[in-house]
Formats: sequence, structure tokens, C-alpha cells
Amino acid sequence: MKKLSSPTTADVLEYVPETYWDEHGSHLGKDLNEFERRLQATISTGDWSNLRLPAVRFGFEGGNYLPKFLNYEVEIARIALESTTWDVKSIRAMPTSRGIAYRVVDEYNNQYSFKPKTSRRPLSMKQLIKLIEGLNVDGVSSSPAVLRADQTADNASAIQQLKTFVSVSSDFYPTL
Repeated sequence: MKKLSSPTTADVLEYVPETYWDEHGSHLGKDLNEFERRLQATISTGDWSNLRLPAVRFGFEGGNYLPKFLNYEVEIARIALESTTWDVKSIRAMPTSRGIAYRVVDEYNNQYSFKPKTSRRPLSMKQLIKLIEGLNVDGVSSSPAVLRADQTADNASAIQQLKTFVSVSSDFYPTL
């Protein structure tokens, strides 16, 4: 019997979803609340060890104030911060006559610069990571690595907590 090998890093980076849209439109109008998303994931996996509550009551509203989806727009990735308000950035895709257009939105109406703005087909995992790492607002990087580094950590416990300060997730790129 031939043993199946694990995918290599190169295989994972080259992964491309067939499409961001299905015939049922199941990704349209998805729930935006970060706590509810995390709770659903916890329930579906049965692993309650990683579920954390926001530090303050209004943290339960993280994601509630993202802009509404445009017609046929879907969220292809999400960056969530374990900040006091559980801030969320949503990376979205919308079909156009020439392919796919992308936009990045947050709850503060920041204007993000990123590349690519468009593509003919869905992005590879490598392209999506490059887009995320290249995010900036007014010339200042807004990548997950910088967001994590901007947090002050002066002891081992605080440094350990920084590992989960930024989480990036996607329904289309499960290994992100």
C-alpha cells in the first residue's frame, strides 16, 4: 500500500480555490461578528480550550461595524485582533467582467493600499499572503506581523499572549 505524503510548503502556497462563489451563494451575507464566528468554530470542533472572551463588553461587537457586502461580494480572508474592541479587517472579492476585484475594509473606514487589486482567477495562497503582508494605510504597514510587533510585551506572559493577538482565517484557504 502506497503511503500518502503530507503536502509540502510549496504545495500549500500554490493552492488556488476553484472559485469564490458557488451556485447557492452560500458565502453571501455571512455573519460578521467575530465572537459568534469563534464560538461556532469552537462548537464545530468541540475544542473549547482556545475560546477566549473579549476583555470588555463592547469587544463582543467586534466585526459588527464592517461595511455591508456589495452585490456578489464575498469575504475571502479575515484578520481579527484580540484588541480591547476585537477589531476586524475583511478581505473581499467581487466578480467583474474582467475577473475578480478585491477590497479590504475595516470598522474604521480606513483606505488600504494593497496589491493585487484585481486578478483573472482566484488568488493562490502565496498571492493572498503577499496581499495581507503588504497591507498599509497612509504608507504605514498594517500587516499582521507589524500589528503584533506594535504591542508592548515586557514579560514572558505578555510575549506568550502576542502569539494569538492577530489571527488570520479564511473559508477558502483552510490552511491560512
